[in-house]
Formats: sequence, structure tokens, C-alpha cells
Amino acid sequence: EDELENTHTFDVRDLKSSLVTRVRSLDVDEEGGRLLVGTQGSEIFEMSIIDGSNVNGTGPLIKGHHSGEVWGLATHPSKLNYATLGDDGVLSLWDAATFKSFKYLKLDTGGRTLAYDPSGELLAVGIGKPGTKKAGKKDGTFIVFDSSSLSQVHEDRDSNDCIMDIKFSPDGKTLAVASFDTNVYLYNAKDGYSKRAVIKCAGSWVTHIDFTVDSQYLQISDGAHSLVFAECTNGVQIPTPASLKDATFATVTTPLGWGVKGWWPKNIKEEVDVVSCDRSMSSTEVSSLDNYGRLGVWRFPCHADNPGHLTYRGHSIGGGKVAYLAGDSALVSVGAKD
Repeated sequence: EDELENTHTFDVRDLKSSLVTRVRSLDVDEEGGRLLVGTQGSEIFEMSIIDGSNVNGTGPLIKGHHSGEVWGLATHPSKLNYATLGDDGVLSLWDAATFKSFKYLKLDTGGRTLAYDPSGELLAVGIGKPGTKKAGKKDGTFIVFDSSSLSQVHEDRDSNDCIMDIKFSPDGKTLAVASFDTNVYLYNAKDGYSKRAVIKCAGSWVTHIDFTVDSQYLQISDGAHSLVFAECTNGVQIPTPASLKDATFATVTTPLGWGVKGWWPKNIKEEVDVVSCDRSMSSTEVSSLDNYGRLGVWRFPCHADNPGHLTYRGHSIGGGKVAYLAGDSALVSVGAKD
């Protein structure tokens, strides 16, 4: 029998752009002289069979997140770019036109939420993973980056629990950081991120927050499906929510309230939970992602019983996040577990 002969040996580490270089899959194109290499870092490289060089320059053909879940998603306010953050600690910037990551940064630990400021020049990231018995050393930390270079601008921490949501106010003066510890921390974004106030929600862990267009108020939803409102100047809860009935919110990522009550089924036995939503910039539609991985597109406001909508199957059970790109040009979604 003929013996196999080793003719070439290549080391994926020589590519110097792989997060986890363990090889998980191979495919050979002998006629083209190319080798496709899939790594444990969720990357696919195209290498030359002749010398092992990267056929496509310095990076992989395509890459993704490689471990844990992915909940962090934020779209740039004016460019067709978006950012993702996973439990693997990878912060990635993506070009929506090419579907490729054009810049990434490996953090010390993972996170579940991130947000651009109104100018798109800053990107705030919340650190931590909920549901763990022992919190990580950096759980509760928020970090602000320059969105172009991903160089760090500021880092701070007032909570010891996972950050569940994070948002800049429409005027860019306030950064709200919502924690698993049931509190929302308010920081002066134009004054070195000094702490202004703490909103003590107390009912359950905070899931989503939204500012009003005048940056004066927040609506806050929690894990018990409660919805509360608070002032952004001092963190005081508003005892009569009806006083904000005419308020307009800059974003609608909170899956509770009059404007989205129509998508909740009357039969609670269906056990449907809307884990993420986003209203279009035109305020004409709102999209949802539920715990069964179903993506829904609804007219906004969605307050009637059994409203008509479009449903798409895109993700596995577990949830994730949805967000509209700048100009409502497209809808981006990430699946937490797929």
C-alpha cells in the first residue's frame, strides 16, 4: 500500500489574526491551490497550498463570535455599520454592506449590551453575564470606546452585577447603565462620567431602558414585566406614569407599554416572551424577537388586539436582539445561542 507523505506543514498561528487557532475544519481546492481552514475562533481562512500564506491579505474570509451567547448589538446612528458583543469578550464592528467585521477588540471578559452615542463617535459597553453563581471580577463595569479606533476613553464601575442595558440620552449628556442588581446608574457623559444619580427599581433585574426625546425621562422594564418611569436629573421614580402619557420616546426597545401591547398573546399558556424589540427611525414600524427565535415586524404603534404582522424564522430558541440600521435601510438581528 502507498504510504501518505507529508509534503507541507502550515501553522495557523503564523496568520497572526486568529483569536483561537485550533483547527476545526478543512477543505482543499487542488486546482486553485487553496485551502479553507475553519478555526475554533469561528473564523474561516483561505490559505495558499504552496506556502501557507493568507490568500486574502491579513484577515479571515469571515468571522463570528466563538463561545457563549451573543446579546450585544448596536447600530451606528448615521453609517451602515453595527457593533456586536458576546460572552466571548469580542467587540466587533461590522460593515452591513459586505457582512464582514472590519475591526475587533478582545476584551478581558464578555458583555451583553452596548450603545453608540448620538454622534456615533463613542461606543459604550456593559460588562458581565447574568445568571452566574459567582460574578466575574469586572461584572458591573462599563467602558466607553472611541468607535473608530476602539481605543478606551473611560472605564468605571458602581455595580457588582452584570450590565443588562446601556444607552446615551438623545442630547448626549447622560449615560444610563442598567444593572442586574435592579438599579439604573446615571452618569454625566460631558463631565468625565461622574455619577449623577441612581434609580432604584427594586422589583427585579432591569432588562431595557429608553429615554424620552427631550432626555428628561426614562422608561425602565424589568424581569418581572414591570414598567416604571423616572426623572433623569435626580433618579426619582415618577409615581403617576399617566403624567407621561404624551411623552415621546427617542427609542422603543422596552417590550412593554401601550405602544407595543398588541403583540402580547392573551393566552399566557403560550409562554411567549418578547426578549428584544426596536422601533424604526421613521416610527412607522417596530420589530420584535421572542424566546422562540421568531422575528416579528409590526406597524407602530402596535396596540390593537391580534394586530397583523410579518413573522420570520431566523434564530434558535433563547432570544437575542434586533436593531434597525441607519435610515431604516435594513433590520439586523443576532441570536443569543446560534
